[in-house]
Amino acid sequence: MSAHRIVHEFLTKCHVFYVATVEEGGQPRVRPFGAHLLIDDVLYFQTGQGRSVHEQMSKNPRIEICSYVEREWIRITGEVEFVDDDAIRAAMFAAAPERARSYYKLPKIARRALLKKVPGLKNMVDPEGDPLKNGAPFRLRNATAGIYSLKDETRYYVLD
Repeated sequence: MSAHRIVHEFLTKCHVFYVATVEEGGQPRVRPFGAHLLIDDVLYFQTGQGRSVHEQMSKNPRIEICSYVEREWIRITGEVEFVDDDAIRAAMFAAAPERARSYYKLPKIARRALLKKVPGLKNMVDPEGDPLKNGAPFRLRNATAGIYSLKDETRYYVLD
């Protein structure tokens, strides 16, 4: 089994993983993610354009991902490479949970009302209703992953 598949399966078991970035002034930032997909044996993640995490990754592509499940944890370190590919955006959108896709099923007037009520959504969705416009898929370069456990030896993987 490939390293990308092993890491993908581990993250799938976790459901949520945490991505660490650094702001310009050096302040670390960590936030939960869930979007990841294995396409042609390459692991992809996605964020949204216009979000602070996207800006931080653009300025400093070095990130770390961490998660825990069933008495094991994973740490992935690498450099973000954004991928401008509508097919990958579409695949990421199709794999998203229904609640993430539900905004785009609303009539235009309802989407505008929701954006007024919840202004933070503006950085996460396209107000005009194009589900692919805002997506910023990425993969990791120069990446390594370690799966750790208190009972077993650490397993290391290269994700290139």
